[in-house]
Parts: sequence; C-alpha cells; structure tokens
Amino acid sequence: MVSSRPTSKPEAQNPPTVDPPARGTPWRQWLEPVVVVTFLSALLVILASAGSAGFQVLRSDIIASETRQREDIKDLKADVKEDIADLKADNEDFKASLKEDIADIKAANEDFKASIKENVADIKLDVRALNDKLDRLLEHFLAAKESLDNPETSSHKTPTTLL
Repeated sequence: MVSSRPTSKPEAQNPPTVDPPARGTPWRQWLEPVVVVTFLSALLVILASAGSAGFQVLRSDIIASETRQREDIKDLKADVKEDIADLKADNEDFKASLKEDIADIKAANEDFKASIKENVADIKLDVRALNDKLDRLLEHFLAAKESLDNPETSSHKTPTTLL
C-alpha cells in the first residue's frame, strides 16, 4: 500500500509555542541559586582578599611602628647613659673644685688665726706697757696725795719722769 496522504486537510502542525517573555524574565536567571551562590562566593572572596590585604598592611605598619619605637628607646637609653656619664664627670669636677675651695678656705682660716694670734700678742704687749705706765702714774699720784696729806713727813720730792 502506498502511503496515502490523508485527503482531509491535515491539521496544521503548529510549531511549539513559546510564551512571550514576561517582564523581568531575563533577570530571573540571575536569581538562580547557583548563580547567587557563585556571585556571593566571589564577592566574599574579594572582600576577604581586601580585608587580608588591609590586615597585612596594618600588621606591617604595626611592626614598623614597633621597630621605630624600639630604636627610639635604644636612642633614648644611649642619650640617658651619655647624660649620666656627663653628670658624673660634672660631679667629679665639682667635687675637685669644692675640695680646692675647702683647702683655700682652710689656708685662709689658718692665715687669719695666725694674724689674730699676732694681733693678740701685740695687744698684750701694748696692754703690759700701758699697765706699767699706769702703775707708775698711780705711784706718782699716791705719792703726791701722801705728800699733800702729810706735808711734814714728805720730802717734797716730785718725780721728774711720769711717762
């Protein structure tokens, strides 16, 4: 048998119908879980990389700051040691100067004491001489008073030298 074509008008075979695209449908593909997870994973990786890079920069800044502070502390220690050495040297110089001043004062004190002793000795000599003169003067006054009190017994001799 020969295939026969149907004599009746065949029903037209329509190609499969495609619904017209709904509004927003092209974006719907981006909301698929696989796409969203991939996108979020990539975003997290980028953020983690940026955070890690920032952390590394912060860490290197902290290490550099710590190194600078250690160097500053070493410099400060060296300066303090140098200042202490200078102060010790100044202190030794001051002690030596003070010892010299004390020795000078002691020498001046000894000279002053010797001068005072000489002056006291001179004053003692002057006082003895003055005492001798005053004793002679007193003797003359007493003799004169006695001669005035007793004119009969006195020989009317007056001393010629009073001083």
